[in-house]
Amino acid sequence: MRDGQTVADGAGRGEAPVVVRARSQWPWAIATVAIVLMLLIGLPTIYVIYKLVNAPADAVGAAGRMVADAARPKIDIHSLALVTVEDVQRQSKLVVLQTTVTASIERAESAQSWGVYWGTNTARVVAREVKVQYAIDLRQFGESDLEYSASRRVVMVRVPRPVLDEEMVAIDPAKIETLSVQGGWARFDKQETRERAVQELKPRAVLAAKGMLIKKEAEAAGLEAMGNVLKPLAGRLGAQGVRVEVGYR
Repeated sequence: MRDGQTVADGAGRGEAPVVVRARSQWPWAIATVAIVLMLLIGLPTIYVIYKLVNAPADAVGAAGRMVADAARPKIDIHSLALVTVEDVQRQSKLVVLQTTVTASIERAESAQSWGVYWGTNTARVVAREVKVQYAIDLRQFGESDLEYSASRRVVMVRVPRPVLDEEMVAIDPAKIETLSVQGGWARFDKQETRERAVQELKPRAVLAAKGMLIKKEAEAAGLEAMGNVLKPLAGRLGAQGVRVEVGYR
């Protein structure tokens, strides 16, 4: 009889002996050891196996990205900058705001000679709807005003701030109103006082046009106007996923 076997009762009564095999304890021991090994090294091993299995897919994905990057057209900022600068400089200046202001002046002129006071002339005049405009001097625009950020995929364009074009301040003589003219008691030149007052209307209009509110309006309009000028550049870059942002120096 082999180890691990027993003969059931009844073998002595002439009946066929029934052999009962004893259950081995080794499978349970092996299973226990396997579970312990899985807990100790199984999880790291599974992770390593997972990475090995997925490594080809990751490599394919990386290769695909490299191919896509290679296929994407490269951005030649230098060439685009030169073309853009030439296009912009052709305009010399960019008018960004046209508006009107009101200018008024009161002038007083006294006269005295040989110790005698001849009186004082006064004149009050006003010019309405004086036309003024703000412009950006594009002659100052250069290649250094374009800067490309590869990380943000943005081309920053810096331009000079708009300024009042004093040469274009236009006063319509028909819009000049004489509010009052008075001559001194012994003066006969009050109209000359009025004419000199009229000549001071343009400097007054310039001061009015340089007010803070008009300046802010001009700066806001300048960014919008410059954005319109740069639309061709924005279109070319936009096709490559690059934005154009406009700001002041």
